[in-house]
Amino acid sequence: MSMTMWGYSQAPLLLVANNFNFDYWSLDDLRIILRLDDDIPLIPCNAKDSECVKRVLLALCEENLKYGTSSV
Repeated sequence: MSMTMWGYSQAPLLLVANNFNFDYWSLDDLRIILRLDDDIPLIPCNAKDSECVKRVLLALCEENLKYGTSSV
């Protein structure tokens, strides 16, 4: 589990960067700005694209499975 500004949590964590019409920050820049550890997924997504949103939901399911969220 990660110890970052987000604190210690048993719950899976991933962040989604909505990149609709958005070329200002790279994912690496966002990771640095938000002080995210490398083990926290940072996923680009266009919230208006249903396929992209599906990929984000699948990634969240995968994170849940990875950490065994029976306590959540």
